[in-house]
Amino acid sequence: MKRSDLEQKLWSTARKCPPSDHVPYAFEKRVMAALRSRAPVDPITAWARLLLRSVAPCLALTVLLGFYAAQKPVGDAGSTTTAAQQVETTPNLEDALTAPLREEVSLAVAW
Repeated sequence: MKRSDLEQKLWSTARKCPPSDHVPYAFEKRVMAALRSRAPVDPITAWARLLLRSVAPCLALTVLLGFYAAQKPVGDAGSTTTAAQQVETTPNLEDALTAPLREEVSLAVAW
């Protein structure tokens, strides 16, 4: 049987059986009861669930990037110093933050 013939037979059979206007007993009450039984969505709870689900991927990414940064060579191409070894030779945070201020003060004094 061809597909078009089968389709025509199905359409003709469907036209012979009109849709019913009968609604099951207490249908609207069942629908309204199902709608009332659903709990409202709390945005704080939804946000907390989203954050909780993102903990594992973020932690895994942090660990992987930490291993990568510790193993990546720093400096020129001939150097084999790792990032963990390089930390010991970097200036402390206070010196790094106050360096621009010291330069401004020395320029102002020179004027």
